[in-house]
This record gives sequence, structure tokens and C-alpha cells, in this order.
Amino acid sequence: MTRKRMHKKTRTALIVITVIAVTIVVSAVLGVSVLKGFMKDSYKPLPGSTETPEQAAKDAKKNLDSFTILLLGVDSREGERGARSDTVILATVNPHLEEVMLLSLPRDTYVNIPKYGNTKLNHAMAYGDVPLVKETIENFLSIKIDHYMTIDFEGFREAIDVLGGINIDVPKNMRYYDPTDGTNINLKKGYQLLDGKNALDYVRFRADAEADYGRMRRQQEFIRAIAEKATEFTSVTRVIPFIEKVTSGVKTDIYPTKMELLIRKFFGVRGDAIQSFALESRSYIGNDGIWYVDITKQERERIRTTLTEFKKMKTKPAPLQEELSDKDTADNQSTKNQSNQSNKKAGVEGSR
Repeated sequence: MTRKRMHKKTRTALIVITVIAVTIVVSAVLGVSVLKGFMKDSYKPLPGSTETPEQAAKDAKKNLDSFTILLLGVDSREGERGARSDTVILATVNPHLEEVMLLSLPRDTYVNIPKYGNTKLNHAMAYGDVPLVKETIENFLSIKIDHYMTIDFEGFREAIDVLGGINIDVPKNMRYYDPTDGTNINLKKGYQLLDGKNALDYVRFRADAEADYGRMRRQQEFIRAIAEKATEFTSVTRVIPFIEKVTSGVKTDIYPTKMELLIRKFFGVRGDAIQSFALESRSYIGNDGIWYVDITKQERERIRTTLTEFKKMKTKPAPLQEELSDKDTADNQSTKNQSNQSNKKAGVEGSR
């Protein structure tokens, strides 16, 4: 696996970091068992699943193998025709390494959606919910997705209001209006306290040259602000409403017992345990006049190979610097030995 292609400092989207932040806050303040209780109501197996809750719990305790989870940030605001996946992330979790590799897929990625043809990836959610998104990505990248998790953004709006708002330094005036779905963004430049609605507007905004890439950067700022505000809580009575709001919009087929084991496994790990895959893509305007993101077949193969190898790893490879250091030490020792042998030989010749 080419580790230099992955950024150690993750530029993850909204959904993953929020789950991690919430996990840390709840585990530290309330304990793991409390979060497990909240997540129990979020358990929702996909249609056709044959795994029973009892079997899922048994398997989780017996063997916690590496797996890939599809993480979807879903926007289901009133007035929209159907929910669409605003954030799409593949998180490959390796409990043996205690590391997670994240791959963010742009929502405008040009894909083939089974029975619907070629279009944007985020349309799959509206056409066939999570099962169709899962099938589309599995076909697109030739990989197996083991689990899913969806988070409705509206849960964040309410959670932020419970926090009393979050502080964000808005870099420029942001204005955008779309009568088709009721979006009305109007933010002024400057450092300010944003309520839930305006905080989500800040994240959703992409009416500029940066488009989805700028949006992903703002998502990181957004969750950092949430984490900072949430850690100011000193009483359980203030934390519980916050967690209730966030987890109310969460749905997953990861059984609570397995979720608890993962939390215990990853709680307190170093920051660079979360790696972000550096995706190579290009944006273009199609013949239909619509903006798309193209991921080449070669790049998709690189993704498949990297994720598969990471999933199989049982031990961490030696860091490159250590390898070079070891090599230098060995080379120096070899040179020293050769020098000693030459000196000894010269001494013998001289004595003759």
C-alpha cells in the first residue's frame, strides 16, 4: 500500500467526525453503556438481511474483523422531493491496527445507478434509499460494503441549538436562494455565533468556485466548533439532550454490541489513527449542461487495491523513516566492517 498517498491529518466530511466527536464526549462524560442505550434505537438492518440481533451480538464479541462502512449524511428537509445523500464516505475500519481509512466520494460523481442509468451519485438515495446507494458504489469500485450508517442533518440543527450555537469565522458573505427546496442562505462575513439553521447553511453553501471541495473544508471547521462547545459541558443534564438530538437522526445496521466494542477499541487513540485517502478526480460539464465529477477506471482500481490491502493488514508496517534509519545503520555497520577488515589485511601485509 502506498502510504504517502494518504493524508495523516484527515479532511473528513461532516458525518464521520461528528460520530467520533459524539462518541468521545459521551464516553468521557456518561460512559460507553449510555451511548449504547441511545444507539439501540438507531439499529435498522437493511431489507433482506438474515442476521438476527442475537447472532450479530455473538459474532461481534467473538471476532471483531476489519470492515467497510458506508456513511451517508442525508438531507431530508421539508419541501424536497426526496432525501439525497449530501455526504458520502467509505470508512474502512481495522480494529487490529486501531486505524480507520476514509474515502470521501463527491456527491456529483458520475456513476451508473442500476435500473436508472448514468447520473450523479447523490441521486441514488432518492431513487432507492440506502440499498441502491450501497449497490451503486459496490459496482462502481468493485468492493464489498459491510455496513451502513445514515445521519439526518436536521438532527444537527437541533443539537446545535441545544448547545446554544457554535462560533464560526465566516470568511466571506454567503448568499444563496433556491425556491425549489426552500434553501435560503444569507450569512455575513466575520466571526459570529451561529444557531443551528445558520450553522448548517454555512456547511451546505457551495455557490462559489470551490463547490464541494470548499464545502468539505467548512465541514471540518463545523465539527471542530461543535466538539469545542460540547466539551465545555460539565453536567450530565446538559450532555444528554445534545446526544439525544444527534443520535435521533442516526440509522445503522451495526448492532449496538458491536458499536460498543468499537468505541471501547478506538477510544483514546491518537489523532493520526484516522487516515484520509487522497482521491484523484476531475470536474467537468457534461453534454447535458450538468456539472459532474469523473473518477477514472485506473483511479477506481487504485482505490479498490488500497482499501482491500488496508482491510487485510494485521500489523502496522514500519514507518518509512525507521526503515531508512535501519538501512543507514546497516550500511554504516557494513562499511565499518569492511574498513576494519582492510586495516587488518594491511597490517598483515606490512608485517611481512
